[in-house]
Amino acid sequence: MWRILVPLRYLRIAHPEKWKFDLGLPLVLAAFFALPIISSEFVKDALGSLDIIGKLSSFLGVLTGFFIAALAAVADLRQAGDG
Repeated sequence: MWRILVPLRYLRIAHPEKWKFDLGLPLVLAAFFALPIISSEFVKDALGSLDIIGKLSSFLGVLTGFFIAALAAVADLRQAGDG
């Protein structure tokens, strides 16, 4: 059970600049990547044609290939470690 809670030890780290990595950087990156989505042109285009899934279908196809490749790499590493 203790292995599940090990990542929570990160919260116990005390450093004056830790907030930059815990809050500052994620908020800045989230705002940067959310601005195009919130823009009125994107909303008008996405909701006007209601073709959001159609626009993402090719992207999801690429992600499927990367997911399968990642699973194969992990399985290969596990077999190499067992031998």
